[in-house]
Amino acid sequence: DRCEERGLPCAGFESIPASFWFSTITLTTVGYGDVYPFTALGRAVAAFLAVCAVILLSLSAALLSVNLAETKRTTQQLDQTEKEMLLELKKSWDTLAHSLAVANAQASKVSTTVAGRPTLQLLEDKGRSLCFEMQECLSLMLQPH
Repeated sequence: DRCEERGLPCAGFESIPASFWFSTITLTTVGYGDVYPFTALGRAVAAFLAVCAVILLSLSAALLSVNLAETKRTTQQLDQTEKEMLLELKKSWDTLAHSLAVANAQASKVSTTVAGRPTLQLLEDKGRSLCFEMQECLSLMLQPH
């Protein structure tokens, strides 16, 4: 064989799984040393694969960290947008509650018909109850976690 002609003590890979073992160990840059190339071409290929493995692993780690940072940034932006929307909604409900109170005060000053007064009272009571519940919900949602 070629190894004996060159005076090298190589037997080559014993089987296809043995060559997979060598490839995996080289690509993961572990290199146990139980199997290693003897020829210049084999060493060049193994060195090339080792460098490729290091580059592949470093690029994978970089991409992973960039994606994690982007996800965190996006989540923080969404949390801030949600908080701003909740504050705006709370302001709107506060305004509605105030408007209902003013309307009730004005309605009590104006003489209304007997039939219209219970309807206005019912609307005001339901509206005030809804506003109070919504304000409580929004206050709970706006509290820091």
